[in-house]
Amino acid sequence: MFFCVLLLACNRGGETIYQPDPDDIQVDTMPMVIVVYDYYGIGDLSYNDLIYQGIEEAAMKNNLRTMQLFPHDIDEGEALISRAIDEMNASTDNVRRLLIVTSAIYDQLLREKSGLLTNPNADILYFETRNPFESKVSTFFINYYGAMFLAGYISPVFVKNVLVVAANPVNPSVKKAVKAFEDGFAASSFPKKNIKTVYLGSKIDEGFSMTDSAAVVFLNENRQSEMQLIMPICGGSANVLARVASQTSHYNLVGIDRESPSDICSFSVVKHIENVVAQSIETWYKNGSMPKHSEFGLADGFTGVSFHPSDSYIKSVVEENLDNETMSLIEKTAIEKEVSDEE
Repeated sequence: MFFCVLLLACNRGGETIYQPDPDDIQVDTMPMVIVVYDYYGIGDLSYNDLIYQGIEEAAMKNNLRTMQLFPHDIDEGEALISRAIDEMNASTDNVRRLLIVTSAIYDQLLREKSGLLTNPNADILYFETRNPFESKVSTFFINYYGAMFLAGYISPVFVKNVLVVAANPVNPSVKKAVKAFEDGFAASSFPKKNIKTVYLGSKIDEGFSMTDSAAVVFLNENRQSEMQLIMPICGGSANVLARVASQTSHYNLVGIDRESPSDICSFSVVKHIENVVAQSIETWYKNGSMPKHSEFGLADGFTGVSFHPSDSYIKSVVEENLDNETMSLIEKTAIEKEVSDEE
C-alpha cells in the first residue's frame, strides 16, 4: 500500500509512468523499480531525462512496474529514500524491488540508511560514485574524463576562446569534467587563446537550474570582445544558456550529455547513461543481482564526441582539421588519460 500512496503523493501527474497491462500479467507480483531524482532533475533535456528514458525502456522490455519520484527539494528527496527503505523492509510479500538513487546530493543519507536494508528481495542502485558501499548497494560510475578531454582538445578548432560554465566546484562529476576539459584544452596542438572557468554555485546542489534573466546577466558579465565557446557543465542550466546565447552574436556552445545540434552548436559531448541504466536494471531483473561496482567510459563507447556542423563552413573546418585519422589519434590519447585517471 505504501508504494501506491507514495506514488500518488509525489509522482509527476500522480500516475505510474509505466505499468503492465493487468489483463496480461499478475501486476501485484511484478518487480518494481522506484527512482528518486534530484529536485532539479527531470526536464533538463540531458542527464536526468536520459536516466528517465533508460528506466522506461528497461521497464517496457522486461514488464516491470516503475515509480519515478521527483522531489521538490533535498529534504523531500531524503524523506522519500528513507521511507522507501523502511517500507521495503516492512514488506512481507516476495515482490522484488529496486530503489534507484540518481544523485550525489543524497550520498551521506544513503550511506547512513542503506545498511538498514534487510529485505532479501530488495536492492539499491546508486550513481554516480567511485566509492562503493559496504552495505547492500550497487554503484556505477561513467568516467567522463576521456570524452571531456577530447572535447577540450578539439574545441580550439571551432573557437579559440573558451568559457567553461560549471554548476559548482563540489559535485564530484562536475569537478572531474571541468578538470578533464581544461586538461584537454591545455594539451591541444591546435592554435588557441584563453580558457576561463566560472561556477554558478558553491554548494553540491547549486548551479543546475538558472532563469533566463540570470543567464542574460551572467553572459553579459563574462562576454569578451572576441567570440567565445561555452562548455556548459551545469545540468539544466545548459539549456537556458543555450537559449540565451543563441540570441546574441558573441557565443557558440558545446552540447552536453546528448546531441544538441543548433545554429550555435556544432559538436556535443555525449554520455549514454540511458544505456547503462537500462543495462543495470536488466541485469538485476534477469540475474537477481548487479555487480557491486562498475565503471564505463570512452573506450567502451558509453561516452564520446558527436559532430553536427551548423553550416557548410563549419563542416569544411571539421573535415579539414578533424579527419578520421586525426580523431583516432586524439581519442587514443584521451583513452590513455582516462585509464590513468582510473588508476
